[in-house]
Formats: sequence, C-alpha cells, structure tokens
Amino acid sequence: MGKAIGPTVLRLRTGQVALLLIALLGIGALAGWSVYSSTPHQVEKLAILAESNDAASLAYSQRESFNLAISLEKWVRSDLTIRDVEISRALLGQRLQVTLVNGNSTYDVMTSAYKRELAVIDSFIRTESSKKSSNRVTDFLTLSSHYENFLTETRRMSKSIQQESLKQVNKVVRERTRVEFYQSGILLFVILTSFVLAWWITRDLIRTFRTSRQILDEEQKKLGEATEMLTLTRSLDYFQGLALGTSLENKTDEDFALYFEEKLRDAIPATELTVRLINGQYALEFEDNTQLSDRQYEFIYDRFTEIIQLHLARTRLHFEAQYRAHHDLLTGFLNERGFATRYAELNVLTTNTTAAIFIDIDRFHRINDSMGFEYGDSVILEVANRLRELTSTKDTLVKLSSDEFLVIRHCESETGARSEALKLQSALQFTVTNKGIEFKVTFTLGLVIFAPQELTSASLLHRGALARNIAQRQIRSGFAIYSSDQGQEYVESLAEEFALRQAIKLNEFELYYQPVIELTTHEVIGGEALIRWNRPGFGLVYPDEFLPSIRDLDLHVELGEWVIEHSLRLLVNARLFENELSHRQFRVGINIDPEQLKRPNFADFILEKTQKYGIQNSAVSLEVTEHALVETDIAFQQLQRLKSLGFVIAVDDFGTGYSNLAQVQNLPISVLKIDKSFLIPAPGKKVDQQLVIDIKQLADNLNLRVIAEGVEDQTMENFLLETGITRVQGYHYSKPLPEKDFWGWVFNFESSSH
Repeated sequence: MGKAIGPTVLRLRTGQVALLLIALLGIGALAGWSVYSSTPHQVEKLAILAESNDAASLAYSQRESFNLAISLEKWVRSDLTIRDVEISRALLGQRLQVTLVNGNSTYDVMTSAYKRELAVIDSFIRTESSKKSSNRVTDFLTLSSHYENFLTETRRMSKSIQQESLKQVNKVVRERTRVEFYQSGILLFVILTSFVLAWWITRDLIRTFRTSRQILDEEQKKLGEATEMLTLTRSLDYFQGLALGTSLENKTDEDFALYFEEKLRDAIPATELTVRLINGQYALEFEDNTQLSDRQYEFIYDRFTEIIQLHLARTRLHFEAQYRAHHDLLTGFLNERGFATRYAELNVLTTNTTAAIFIDIDRFHRINDSMGFEYGDSVILEVANRLRELTSTKDTLVKLSSDEFLVIRHCESETGARSEALKLQSALQFTVTNKGIEFKVTFTLGLVIFAPQELTSASLLHRGALARNIAQRQIRSGFAIYSSDQGQEYVESLAEEFALRQAIKLNEFELYYQPVIELTTHEVIGGEALIRWNRPGFGLVYPDEFLPSIRDLDLHVELGEWVIEHSLRLLVNARLFENELSHRQFRVGINIDPEQLKRPNFADFILEKTQKYGIQNSAVSLEVTEHALVETDIAFQQLQRLKSLGFVIAVDDFGTGYSNLAQVQNLPISVLKIDKSFLIPAPGKKVDQQLVIDIKQLADNLNLRVIAEGVEDQTMENFLLETGITRVQGYHYSKPLPEKDFWGWVFNFESSSH
C-alpha cells in the first residue's frame, strides 16, 4: 500500500497541549489572584488611611490636652478668663468624642491615669471658677502633682499612638508583600511554561517546514513524472483513436502491423519501436533508448496490448456483424442482403444461362401454429440440410424469408433448368411427425431463367416473387416459370390489391339495405346490410366480384369491422324516426365473415361498438353461415357469449348445409334465414315446398324464428303465409337501397299498406 500524500500541517502534540493548558491556567490563576487580592489591598489602604485618621484624632486630642494645660496655667495667673478655659475644655471634649475605626471614641483609648488626672483638672476648674483669682495660685500648687501627671500622660499618648500606627502599617505591608510574592511566583511559572511551549512549538514548526519542503520536492518530482505520463497517455490515446478508427475492409494482419508501427512512431517520436506479427499475434519490440523510464516502457507495452485487444475484439465484432448482416443465423445461408452483395460475382461466370429457383414451403404457417415455432425451426433446418445435399458448392443458397429459399444454379439450357428445378422440388419433399401427427412437407417453386448481366439482384427477386406467387395459385406443390406475360398479369393483380386496400382507406365502400317485412302487420321491422364498392372509374361493383379478392388479401377482417361500425349507424339514425315507426324496435342484419369469428376479441369488439352508439344488443342481428357455426370452438364460444348478451344470431342461407339440420338444436342461434335457392325454381324443376315446410317445423320445434330470403313474386308470398312464415325479404318488395333512399321507401311502403 502506498503512503497517502496530503497537506503537511503543524499538529500540536499532547504535551504541547498540556503545557498550553497549564499556561492558560496560570494566566487565569494570576488574573484571578489579582482580582481576588485587589479588594483586600484596597481594604488595607483604607485601613492605613483610617489608622492615619485615628492617629490624627489622637494627635488633635493630645494638642487640645496641651492647650487645656496652657489655658489652665494662664487662667491661674489670671491671663485668661474662665471662658477661655472652658472653650479649651470644650475643644478637648470634642476631640475625645471622635469615633475611631474600631468603633470606640478617642476618650475610650486614653489611659486611666489620663482620665483620672483629666477628671481632677475638671473638678479644679469647676471649684476654682467661683473663687477669687488670688486663691487659685495656692490651690493650683496643690494640683501641681496632678497637673504634671496629666502632662506626662499627654506626652505618652503620642508615643502609644505612633507605635500602634506603625504596627498597623507593618501588618499591611507584610500582607501586601506576601500577595506580591505569590503573584510573582505564578507569573514566573507562567513565563517559564510559555517559554518551554514556545520553544517546543518553534522546534516542531521548523521540523514541519522541513518535512513540507521535502514532501513538496517529492510532489514536484511526481508531478513531473505525472506530466510526462499524461503526455504519453495522450499520445497513446491518439494512437488508439487512429488504430481503432481505421477501416477494416480489405486489410490483412500484416497491413495492420505496419500501420500500427507507423502511427505509434508518429505518436511517440522519441521512441524507436517495431510492431511484428508473430504466429498471428501482434508483438511490440523496443530498441535501446534511455529517454524513457522503465515505468514508461511498461506503460507503453500495457497500453499497446490493451489497444491490440480492442482492435481484435473490434475485428471479431466486425466480421460477426458482417456475417449476421449477410447470412441467415438459423441455416447459415446467405440472406437477401448477402445475396445482393454476392450477386455481382455472378457476372464473371462463363455461362449465360442461370437458373434462379425460388422455393416456398407450403402451409408452413400451419406447422408453426399447430406445432410451435421451435418445431418450425427444426423443419427449416431439415430443409436447409436437404438443400445442401441436393446442391453443389458451385450453387448459391439463399434464405429470403421465414420459409422461402433461393438456389442459384448455372445450367446449359432452359429445358435443363426446368428439369433440375422439378427434380429438386420432388427430392425436397419429406414427412414430419410430431405428437402422433404426420405432416407432409411440400414445396412450391418459381423458376426464373436469366442472364446476370441483364438483371439487378432486386429485379431478379421481383421476378422470382411473381413466379412464386403464380405457382402458389395451385393448391400444393405448385410450379411456375416466369414470363413477361405472367408478370403483366400479376402486376394487374397487384393493382387490384392496391385498389382494394385504398378503397378501405378512402371509404369507397357503401352499405345498401334490403328491407325485412312482417307480412301480418305490413311493417318494415329491419334491414339486412349489404356491401357495395363504388369504384372510381368502374361504377358500382357487387360483392361477388371483389369479396374473393378481399379474402385472398386477408382484408376480410378489416372490411368486416368497417361494415359493423357503419351498419350500427343505421340504428342510430332509426331513432330519428321513432314516431313514424310507432316506437317499435328496428333491427339491422349484419353478415359476419367466418374469419372474424376466429378472432378471440370479436365479441368484445361488437359489444364496444353497441355501447359506443348506445344501441340495444337485441337490435343487432349477426348473420353467419352454417359452416362458420361449426368451424372452430372459438367461433362457437364467441356466438354463445354474444347470444347470452342479447344479440340475435341468425343462420344465413340456411338449408345449403342440409346434412347439418340435426345439429341446429345444439347451436347458439335465434333465427333461421331460408336460402333463396329453395324459393326460386331451377330450370326444369319446381320449388321444393316440402323442404321449406320441414324447415319451418324444425324452427317451431326449436323455438326459432324464420325469415325467407329471395321472395320474388306474390305466389311465393302466398305460399309462405300458408306455411306460417311471415317475415320475408326480396325483390318482390325492394332491392337493396342506399340509406338515403331506404327510409323514404320504408315510409312509402307502410303508408300504402295502410
């Protein structure tokens, strides 16, 4: 693992942090002590000041005591009056009453001798104030000892006060000295701690700077190497772009080796190298060169190996893509694109007669539908294997679509080509078995004789499609040779197909309605929708002319949905004539193609449309053939569901499948429509009236209604009335009419009947 390189910064050690904390604590303690000691110091100063005041008070008391003594002597000598003495005594009394710091008065701190002598003097003053001055001298002599003692005590007062004051000052000085000592000690400790911390951090800063400088030098060196590697990487990226961007077409491995060497030398000019192809592998060789480091050599070799691997992978993908683009992955044959590419090679052949045999597997979709796509693929593989066995390496094999193949074979004559194609058709046939079901696989062939110089591949495929489609008009194992006349015929067929498809898109179809009449009431109870094609340039085209083509082109489902949607609109318009129709339900008959019933969503489609237009299901009669009723289970289930939802199910052209009369009771139907062939006599024959009577009895037994189609005259109407069939339609009443004429005919008919 490499050492991670990051920014080098000074990081405090644990001891440094501890010293820093101690210094901070010392500074805090010094500050706290200063704050703490400032108050006592102030108190001490105040105490000294107070002591000075006390000393002054005592000094004043001493002075006033001396003044009293002087005044007393002068009074005795009669130099002062008693008033002066009393004033001196009063002043002394004031000084003796001053309150000191300790709460006592100045008098309280005087000695007892002083107090006693002062009391004697006060008594002398009171006694002598009333005597004559001549007696005072004599009396004063008796007081002299007391007077001397008073003076002595007064003098002593000064010394005591001085000693007491000095004592207090000394105490304060000692306290202040102790505080200053502690503060000095703390300050010295903080200074020493800060010095040690500063020295330690300074040393680490110097070391960190040296380390950072070393790392910076290393990083600059690495940056230089990285810059060189980045330049080398860019050069190799440029080479990679050239190597992987060059075309792979028409180049050999040797060509690529020379190309790689040239471009690699251009990308790294300072390097002498050679690219060799050894045993199909690209190898890179370096010549002596001191300008590159071992790391750079190794990097160039690794990148070259990586680029070569990408090149080889790209080459494999290219050829795989080319193969997939030009071949069928299931059989390995050429596909249509591959054939178009290969077709140019046919121009260099010596023979001018070339046979293109287009092969189509008959009913292959039924194999897929009934046996599954996986089994269908196995059949395709079997056909491909048989084609390989029946052709030579000179032949070209192509798979055009899911079940279409093409064999290009060179023949001597057209007759020989036809013979070989028929032999191939016969030899290809085989039988497959799956889940106990045998299925014979046959083939339809279309043969095109051509000269490669005269046709493009697209033209050949077009002619082959025409020949194959002509051959498919036969039931099975069809065979056809392309000719220009047949091509023209098929083109016309395609034009017909295009016209039909456009007719649906451009809404060229129209619905005509033939009335259904109730003879007992002479009312029109509905109409059968019949389709017509109003083809531009041709006029009105009847269903017999275009419906077969519609089925062949698989357009019957799309057209059937169009018929259903537009038929329901008749019922929507019928609401406009509710009063004229006496509010009776009007029913429309819609012919349903059998292929529509095979669609699982057919019932949902019908229901969706009736809900869309707000139409009652019972107003819709779905007319189907007997064949459609029994063709598939899906159709049967669809009709059962529709009948349960209220739709009317009618069997159209009933009787043409007379053998199925016994099965009618099992079918989900409501109405039987007797085919007009039973009502219109054939040449030389009469109408089989008994058959019509039998159908009516069968319907009555099964509780089914009957509608007779193709009523052409009054005689037939009379017969139907005698038989009990009262619902009819036919040309005796009206031919099919467009909707714009239909409603007018309805009202005219009912008006004339009443």
